[in-house]
Amino acid sequence: MATLNFELRQSQSNRSKQHDLFMIMLRYTHQSKSKYFYSKKSISRSHWDKSLQKVKSGYPSHKSFNLHLARFKSQIEDIVNLALQQGITPTSDYVKRKYIESKNKELQTLSFWQFIDRHMLHCKVKLNKNTIRSYNNCINNLREFESNCDFQLRWDTIDIEFYHQFMDYYINNKQLSINGFGKIIKVLKSFLNEATDQGHNSNTAYKSKSFKTLSEEVDNIYLNEQELDRILELNLNQNAKLERVRDLFVLSCYTGLRFSDLNKVSSNNIQNQILRLRTEKTGELVAIPILPVTKQILLKYDYELPKPYSNQKTNQYLKQIAEMAGLNQVISVYKSSNNGRVLHNFPKWQKVCTHTARRSFATNMHIRGIPSMVIMKITGHKTEQSFMKYIRINKEENAILFLKSWDKSA
Repeated sequence: MATLNFELRQSQSNRSKQHDLFMIMLRYTHQSKSKYFYSKKSISRSHWDKSLQKVKSGYPSHKSFNLHLARFKSQIEDIVNLALQQGITPTSDYVKRKYIESKNKELQTLSFWQFIDRHMLHCKVKLNKNTIRSYNNCINNLREFESNCDFQLRWDTIDIEFYHQFMDYYINNKQLSINGFGKIIKVLKSFLNEATDQGHNSNTAYKSKSFKTLSEEVDNIYLNEQELDRILELNLNQNAKLERVRDLFVLSCYTGLRFSDLNKVSSNNIQNQILRLRTEKTGELVAIPILPVTKQILLKYDYELPKPYSNQKTNQYLKQIAEMAGLNQVISVYKSSNNGRVLHNFPKWQKVCTHTARRSFATNMHIRGIPSMVIMKITGHKTEQSFMKYIRINKEENAILFLKSWDKSA
């Protein structure tokens, strides 16, 4: 009689390191002879229900985890049932051989888009929604490029010629940024690396030095504390939408919170004038001091902030608010194209958006002389290199800051 059961087995590496992590193996036994099949899943023993042959319900994403195991087991059951229908004895050696053949055949037949579709199913289980959004942006742009440029993406067509065609389409036809193009190429290369590791792709043209993940310095703005005061002093009593957007934006400017974290702020996670929460994007636990302006806004709403509008709608309202506050300083922005870097001039209010808040917090605290490492603990930045991209002071402001520091040290 044949049996199929999941078992936990520990790798030699985990055993030597005393890690509580076990591979979930499916054991197929026929006439006292067994073969093991790796489910490509691992778990600690405490989260495994041996009698029910599944992950316990208290484990995060247990439903998708158990669905994967059920589908994996059904693959082996299908091999056994087909053998029985054909009058073949499903020995453990036979089932193992057929399983390997099916995996090899699958590898040979997956096209670029078939791989992407399957890969995304796995990614949606283990990656956060912001990463998935970045992946989907890459996929949507590649599909659009195929459709509009009569180009077929296959393993053999993703080469340096494709790279230049796609860059021309993205930057010159769509009038989008170098950095946006670079982010898509970065994601695409991660897809190609995974496909190459799994044996789907043998074309390594994407590893060429010319297949670059491009980026350029962005002339993003920040709002100084005087400009924030002008926004805060606006009388918006007759426009509840603008008032809500203004208040949430200014609160972000004095906490460094991302737009996606505003709905987490409540009296429940504030103690002793410290706001503690885990950020949505990185999962980083941050502790943010409640500054006077922050407290003023929290008291206004009795520590229960209104629900933010969508990011797109908020950005529209922010530009309207910034214009009302008279933020008309001319901002010069360079954009790259086939004609080189082209200078564009905008009034400052046109460049205000939700992310301006984090840059404003980081820059204003830096100008006040608060050490970078202290600010980074609040913003959640892990490296000073990534943090310094948020410091947007110009050369004149930097010179003034230097003189203030010089006077203090003299």
